[in-house]
Amino acid sequence: MHWVDAMDRVRRGVDPGPALGELEAARQRCLKLEAGEPMCWSLGAQAQWAVAEWAQRQGKSGLLALRVGLPMAKKAMEDPRLNPDGWQVLAETHLRLAQAVGKDRRARSESIDAGLLACERALGINPRHPLALQTRGALRLMQGATEGTDALRKQRGTEALADLRTAAAHDAMLGLHHQALMAEAMKLASTTK
Repeated sequence: MHWVDAMDRVRRGVDPGPALGELEAARQRCLKLEAGEPMCWSLGAQAQWAVAEWAQRQGKSGLLALRVGLPMAKKAMEDPRLNPDGWQVLAETHLRLAQAVGKDRRARSESIDAGLLACERALGINPRHPLALQTRGALRLMQGATEGTDALRKQRGTEALADLRTAAAHDAMLGLHHQALMAEAMKLASTTK
């Protein structure tokens, strides 16, 4: 609940600090109960998404926050239980890192590849995981934007569109961000120069 409040505050242009403070207090209580609990670590990574988005709204880089969140997302995956949500959080963290690195092509490519791998792990556990499908679609869009040929861009757009349509079929509440990704995928899938 605190993470949702923090993200809502960011989107409304309100400082997410109070909600993030509550989230961190709850996360610390969680870690005291069970230090290896994946949800405690996933929430830490997601809190860093809010920190990064807030920084970006302030005209600053969110890269540091995402780099803080990445080890938390990885820590969540040390748990031996099958956890598609944790893999999705790791994939989304890599997606956000790929978006935040700017013009560093190598870092962007590494983040995209790592994100796609995490999506595959999530979808290997639950092939209908809507957020993992949406994240994979977004990662494929990023790949397509940097591909060298029209054919490869079109292929990535078509793959992204398929992921995004499947995600929407399994969760009709994905929202405006999902609609924007769908529009981008349709445009990329019809790429011709």
